[in-house]
Amino acid sequence: MAQLVKLEDYVSRYELNLYHYQSRFVALKKRRAEEGKNHKTSISRKIFTSQLKWASSTVKEFSNLDPAYLNDEQLQFFTSKIPDSYFLFYKPAILHKAAPVELEVILAGPGAIWCIALLEGKDAIYQEDTKHFWKRTEDGQKSKKVVNPFIALERMDFVLKPYLEPFKDRLQLKKAVLCQNGYVDIHPKWSDVQVVDKRTFGSWFARLASDPSPPKSHQLKFIDALLKASVTNSLLQPEWEENSGLEE
Repeated sequence: MAQLVKLEDYVSRYELNLYHYQSRFVALKKRRAEEGKNHKTSISRKIFTSQLKWASSTVKEFSNLDPAYLNDEQLQFFTSKIPDSYFLFYKPAILHKAAPVELEVILAGPGAIWCIALLEGKDAIYQEDTKHFWKRTEDGQKSKKVVNPFIALERMDFVLKPYLEPFKDRLQLKKAVLCQNGYVDIHPKWSDVQVVDKRTFGSWFARLASDPSPPKSHQLKFIDALLKASVTNSLLQPEWEENSGLEE
């Protein structure tokens, strides 16, 4: 289960102490497993709910969690199927030269940092159209324009490279367009981008899922630096708000 360290611009407990909470997550998994020995189907759901809580609140602060994330299938996939040694930034805003830049999915593993652009739609077919747009066709309906996902990948590459520079000999930057339930038919001219669709998803996922590496020191240092550069918007918890008022 990849650890959800940053969700949008929500306050995250991992921002307070990455090293503490990454070890606490392992303990949380063990505790939830003990609690749900006879209810296997609910264990992953309980852990997912806890991850959302950790990624949107601390003892002192909270961010207003979008209820849609409770049923976000892509988010649930990453947080339930990918090994614990991977850390997930899901739609974060990262500072680049003091300006916040909204990104898509960053999956930080022990040896590689994945920049991932997601394409959705069951059995949808994606095809190149123009430099900036692709066509999406679904269920025989009229095709719709979607923004070329390579644009998002190039943006992530541009923003992350300065943070990766100190670790470039140990962390490789990889890019992927991920269309788990559909098909992507494009000319293979982007040699540095992996296009993963319904036909190749199984093999791509198997390589990640079988990675035996534990979290690495350089990996955690990179994640910590990225968390420090992440944008956070939050409010004081009600009890802290009350105490603050009394002090004033």
